Amino acid sequence: MARDRVIKPPIMCHQILAKCHQFLLNYLTTLGTRTTGRPLVAELVKLIPQIPTKSPTKEDKLADRVARHNPKVFDGTYDQVALEESIGGIEKIFTMVEVPDEKKVNIRTYYLTGDADMWWKILLRISS
Repeated sequence: MARDRVIKPPIMCHQILAKCHQFLLNYLTTLGTRTTGRPLVAELVKLIPQIPTKSPTKEDKLADRVARHNPKVFDGTYDQVALEESIGGIEKIFTMVEVPDEKKVNIRTYYLTGDADMWWKILLRISS
């Protein structure tokens, strides 16, 4: 059932960039040792920017703490029970994690899918 689906904690963007950066460096280094085109590979390696290591922002940490509790997604189904479970579950998590009111909407809308997500996007367009 769609209401039993959960979203796993997201990997931070800087972690993804760092892994891609390392993979590309490893690949180009391996390629350089197997081919005669080493000057080209050396030039390509120089072009890859260094990825600064940075800590997640306070908001990212808050979203991660919420995600660790696996809040259920809501897909906009016309099921009153599913809606109440979704709202009640996320509110319990917000209370436990101590999410400030001004952050609740941004975090909650991340867990909307399907018709509910479409509804939210339309609402944002209308209000702006």
